[in-house]
Amino acid sequence: MILTSKTRLLMAGFSALVLLLLFGPDGASGPQSLPGIPSFSDKAVERVEIRVGAADKIALVRGEEDSWDLEQPLTGEADSLAIDSVLDVFRKGVSMDVLVDTGNEDSYGLAGADRIDVAFLGVQDVELASFAVGWDAPGGASFVSLPNDARVFRAKIGGRVRYQKTAADWRNKMVMQIDPESIRAIQFERPTGTLSFAFSAGVWT
Repeated sequence: MILTSKTRLLMAGFSALVLLLLFGPDGASGPQSLPGIPSFSDKAVERVEIRVGAADKIALVRGEEDSWDLEQPLTGEADSLAIDSVLDVFRKGVSMDVLVDTGNEDSYGLAGADRIDVAFLGVQDVELASFAVGWDAPGGASFVSLPNDARVFRAKIGGRVRYQKTAADWRNKMVMQIDPESIRAIQFERPTGTLSFAFSAGVWT
């Protein structure tokens, strides 16, 4: 087949276009890739740090036998179930659903008193993942930003309510594991005196 100069020109142009799509600055990676929060085992987390707005940072540290303790600003036993439910979200990592905006953090609850900073740390305080939580978005997602990144994303990180807690909220609310039916006496020590209650014949006195 004899190729005319016009045909050769068209084929050269077509080949250049294909090469640009395949190896050009946009074709090499296709659509813009979005970052994500890496996966990690819940067992790898030794410390969780959360700061809601300008409040004191809350530090939760792993104790013995999968228990958790509050280290600051309060001390005491922490709510292990609440912490484990947070960690469970990240077992497979979390991908950003969509890039929402760049900057304008205050419009998404990611600035000032609305911002919630979260960090998961492993052995020797090695950071496993960190991010900031803003307002909840439609579809079960929340507005999220990553460290040193001005972009605002939408991602499913379990909802803002999981992180928007005071130190007292993270404390273990279970005072004791005991069958209420087995209790026959209760005593309260107060600065003004002692209150004692006794159960007998189906009546508390």
